[in-house]
Amino acid sequence: MKKNLRILVINPGSTSTAIALFEDNKLLDKEIIRHSSEELSKYKKIFDQHELREKVIINFLKKKNIDINSLDAIVGRGGVLKPVKSGAYRINKLMLEDLKERPRVEHASNLGAVIAI
Repeated sequence: MKKNLRILVINPGSTSTAIALFEDNKLLDKEIIRHSSEELSKYKKIFDQHELREKVIINFLKKKNIDINSLDAIVGRGGVLKPVKSGAYRINKLMLEDLKERPRVEHASNLGAVIAI
């Protein structure tokens, strides 16, 4: 019997964190968490927001009674990296270092891979 894949998709934006839960290609639930300017102004660099945004995602999962270990994949959408061929990539150490230490652009989407890992 084929197992249905449970996938969490994270899409950090400049003032929000969008979260979607899928089973295979079927959307089960989604939420957009808005972050106020006041809340975000506490962070010197965008990268410093990763714990805040990770916490809202964990709270979303708890509210939906979803054990993070029951997920088959976590996808972090976005991230401004050096030019690469289009497609999906497994998160790796070099990618994380580039997003943290050498961001090409300061943008919240750079947090997608960091939170997903």
